[in-house]
Amino acid sequence: MAVSIEIQMRRAWERLSPTTRRRLVRWSGGVALRYAQLTTNLRSRVKGGAMSAPHTIHERTFASTALGRTMPYTILLPAGYDADGDRRYPVLYLLHGAWSNHAEWAARTKLADHAARFPLIIVCPEGENSCYVNGANGERWEDYIVADLPAQIEATERTRAERSGRAIAGLSMGGLGAFDCGMRHPARYCASASHSGAFSLLTGAGMSAGDDPQFRAVLGPPNSPTRQEYDPQHVIEQAIRAHGADGLPMLTLDCGLADYPDLLAANRALHRTMTRLGVHHFYREQPGGHDWLYWDREIRFTLQFVAAAMGITPTS
Repeated sequence: MAVSIEIQMRRAWERLSPTTRRRLVRWSGGVALRYAQLTTNLRSRVKGGAMSAPHTIHERTFASTALGRTMPYTILLPAGYDADGDRRYPVLYLLHGAWSNHAEWAARTKLADHAARFPLIIVCPEGENSCYVNGANGERWEDYIVADLPAQIEATERTRAERSGRAIAGLSMGGLGAFDCGMRHPARYCASASHSGAFSLLTGAGMSAGDDPQFRAVLGPPNSPTRQEYDPQHVIEQAIRAHGADGLPMLTLDCGLADYPDLLAANRALHRTMTRLGVHHFYREQPGGHDWLYWDREIRFTLQFVAAAMGITPTS
């Protein structure tokens, strides 16, 4: 039986060395950024011609063992998913921010349209104000995100149930969660992306309000063991000790230049730490603030970045 072009390309990608993959991903990240800048308004102006159909949006639930309750999630499926019964797709797990919910990525951005060119499934889980950690209050949000939800998706959808078929990303609190989950479980994800990561949340300072009662319940008081365990500086150091810099997922972080000062400073500090430790990553500071206008624009970059890390080719 003939091997599809996609499988051939994935096999060729997997034969590349980790260093070569990182160089290609970093190069493609630069191309993706330029492409996003040039095409921000172009697609909306095109009249006629063949255009990729947007993903379809669905809301579903499942029983989480880690949390002991039923959890909702939003899933975006490629156009024609039901008609193509044999094809398997990689999955991007996309986390929301604080005081938000699983539906907001699809509702507040043009995510379905932006994803149209990419043959992948996008899953937006419900995270409440959990910071996506196994909390001081006993709630196991990290286990739910890393184990329960992927098991559900891989049992019910046609996925590539392998490291090269999983990536994780998020905004604000979800950017923190995507970074921590990706670096704490590098064998599960090929890529991790953070938009406006609320890395300062664990300190309880500034806009992140880590001393808010909802956050205190899951994180504990300032300097608690939970806060220390999930502090990004600690997480990246532990990840390197356990897996080496070359064993980590492809990584990108960005933050708006008009974002909250403490949050921008925390992103810069993490960037400096990873540079010092020799962690390959793509770091960008872009015009914009802590808002949906910024995230709607920057998710285009992440989709391109993730596609490169997964070894999939966008359609025209």
